[in-house]
Amino acid sequence: MIGPSLIEHPRVAIHACTAADLAAELAARREGVDLLLADTPYSERTHKGHNGLLPDGRKRIRYKHWTPAQVDAFCDAWLPVTFGWAVSITDHVLAPVWGAAMRRHGRYVFDAPPVPMVVTGSRVRLRGDGPSTWTYQVVLSRPTGFDWRTTRGAYYGPRERLLMTGGKPLWAMRQVVQDYSRPGDVVCDPVCGSGTSLVGALVEGRSALGCDELMVAAGLAEERVAAYLAAGRDELGGPDDDAVEEASRRRDADGA
Repeated sequence: MIGPSLIEHPRVAIHACTAADLAAELAARREGVDLLLADTPYSERTHKGHNGLLPDGRKRIRYKHWTPAQVDAFCDAWLPVTFGWAVSITDHVLAPVWGAAMRRHGRYVFDAPPVPMVVTGSRVRLRGDGPSTWTYQVVLSRPTGFDWRTTRGAYYGPRERLLMTGGKPLWAMRQVVQDYSRPGDVVCDPVCGSGTSLVGALVEGRSALGCDELMVAAGLAEERVAAYLAAGRDELGGPDDDAVEEASRRRDADGA
């Protein structure tokens, strides 16, 4: 059993638990989600490459990198409870791993090539054999026979001020939600970080379900979603840009 939601609202739930525990809870209840939005940790190469440039600990990626085995385990837990699209935002090392794992579950996969998501000025540079890049890899899959419109060819836009290094801008999360779910659907991010994807789902008229095993991240998500619900803001900058920046400064000062 997972604990209660950190926020009480009919359209959103946020849990401080592992992704596997939340998936197991849904399976036990015979429930599921309409859109799985997986913005999970990247490969060892990206994490080491980024964090190695920041010896003082500022703006480091807090999560431990993921291995192919962890991608497989995540898909084994979540794809059986995902009724619609599954979207993974990842790096070039793990992109083919995500594609293979999705195919094992009989899904139609869009990964040749993945859809590029370019966030100009991003703090995290995805590292490969050549220069580092601002381009994330978006691997998509849907159930076979699932009727849907044409998928977007690319995502492109500027970096925004974020609560956690490695997070994505609200404009990007809103576009993914628009493209791969319908109003009223349940959008789930099982590694929700500071909650940008959850705010994006709410702005677009969806219900949001999220969790994070890092209590500090789940707490940030709860604060951000609560701020959005209280203010009713839906601008691309999020619920309160000044508050976001101040929270980021406090976190860095605390060495979190």
